[in-house]
Amino acid sequence: MSECKRNIEIKAKLKDEKEFNEKIKIAQEITGQSSGEVIVQHDVFFKVPNGRLKLRYERDIAMLVQYSRDDVSGPKLSKFNVLNVSDGPLMEQMLDDSIGTLGVLDKTRHLFIHNGKTRIHLDVVKNNDSNYYGMEFEVVMNPEENLDVGNKIAEELMDKFQLSKSQLLEGSYFEILSKSSS
Repeated sequence: MSECKRNIEIKAKLKDEKEFNEKIKIAQEITGQSSGEVIVQHDVFFKVPNGRLKLRYERDIAMLVQYSRDDVSGPKLSKFNVLNVSDGPLMEQMLDDSIGTLGVLDKTRHLFIHNGKTRIHLDVVKNNDSNYYGMEFEVVMNPEENLDVGNKIAEELMDKFQLSKSQLLEGSYFEILSKSSS
């Protein structure tokens, strides 16, 4: 059995489209990438007793993503496994029939890579008739690497992007938006 992949993650709420565009400019400056890669994602979340499970549709592929992380603000360890799925709709139906669906989330992600190690995501999430703006840092960790290295990189990026502690999020976009709409 292969070992779970790991990263150190930070997720933050952005106030509005203006702040989102300001963060895009910072990402362009620090990565040297003129636009980043734009990716449209459709995530289906499932009911599971431990961790989180989603089926992600991205481009022309489907991936089953199982992950766990503590719901704390600031840098946090995320352990995950990804499995490419040849028939996403069938997998979605099987999981819905057997364990149930929590809901779906649609977003457009702007991806920038920083120093070959950190994925910077600037996300526009559909939230009913409006948009929710957020960003994430995912510092990819090698199996032998000390987590302090990832925490330090994440905190340095928080400074570069001028993120305040009050902007940091504890859960996933799906969970945060589900709570705000109930």
